[in-house]
Amino acid sequence: MNNQKAALSIAKSSLIKCYSREGIVAGATHFNYYWARDSFYASWGALELKDYEIVKKNLNLFLKNTSSKGHVPIRIGASSFSQTLAFAKLELKNNLKPCYSQDKGFNPAIDPNMLLLITLDRYIEKTNDLEFVKKNIDKIHSIMDWVEAFEKDGLIYAEKYSTWQDMIKKKGFVLYTNVLYYQSLMSINNLLNRIEVRNNFKDKAEIIKQKINEKFYDKKLGYYIDFYNEEKHSKVFSSDGNFFAILFEIANRKHGKSILKKAEKFGISKDVPSYTNYPRHERKEIFLPFYLFGMHDYNDHGVAWTWLGCLHSMALSKINKDKEAKQVLERLSRVIVRDNDVYEVYEKNGKPLKRFFYSSEHPFAWSASFYILAEKMVKK
Repeated sequence: MNNQKAALSIAKSSLIKCYSREGIVAGATHFNYYWARDSFYASWGALELKDYEIVKKNLNLFLKNTSSKGHVPIRIGASSFSQTLAFAKLELKNNLKPCYSQDKGFNPAIDPNMLLLITLDRYIEKTNDLEFVKKNIDKIHSIMDWVEAFEKDGLIYAEKYSTWQDMIKKKGFVLYTNVLYYQSLMSINNLLNRIEVRNNFKDKAEIIKQKINEKFYDKKLGYYIDFYNEEKHSKVFSSDGNFFAILFEIANRKHGKSILKKAEKFGISKDVPSYTNYPRHERKEIFLPFYLFGMHDYNDHGVAWTWLGCLHSMALSKINKDKEAKQVLERLSRVIVRDNDVYEVYEKNGKPLKRFFYSSEHPFAWSASFYILAEKMVKK
């Protein structure tokens, strides 16, 4: 596939353009700060490029700024106010400083802690830099301790706006968060085992895996529900949690096939791969100011995300649906080659999102990284 080869070259270049002095920034323009999710997900692709030093710098940056209680910052860079201005193309330049709460209600995001552990495990797997683990062992424990404090009934319970879809009021037990929790437990188990420290994190991970399958998987629907709390069970199909559940082997083969069948039925990747969810979330669940900006669909069905398309392709490959995996990746490849860059988000018509107050970030490190991962995984 010529497009795939060309797109890989562009994705590598796009990712490298986001390498900065302290680590990996989210993007080259309005997200040119160190966002935990973006930096860590981008690190996965950087590791495939054997750019180990930039990944270590990024890990060091976030470890250095982890609070004394073990809370990993969601962002290192501008203040929340400056980021709001940046969203409206009125960015202020600030010195780097850590921010620990998301910008809508000041609730903490939990997944940065989990992603640091997962990324550190991937880094050590590639480099065997055990001294780095030993040097940061106390931080590693405090980071997991901080996460475990959010356990309720054996799963992680989070406040609204706490996931990467931070314009949506997902309060309670969220699939995406708990899938990452499982993987972070497996990761800390691996890290401690490598330095010969006995632990029971793998046993706990297996319990979490069982609970995810019990509480989130709906046999009638044929997929994992998005979130639930004391008042409701959201039956929305979320691409992130369902596809990650396949990749992390939380879903068994039968469930994985069912999830992918539903993704096809819902048209998750039928336009520009891929949509965040199906159907749309309820209007009352969307952060109101986004309606004022004309961006109410940014984290909802209607806007397509490149990294989710890559994730969809990898999930298909994991279940040996090689033909379908290649088709999703090829459609992504054509878009990347056409634009000669890896963009963040796209409209349904396949063009990079461009609204009055916001234009799609590019290059976008997270998506470039996931294209590199998908290209390696999907069978030629």
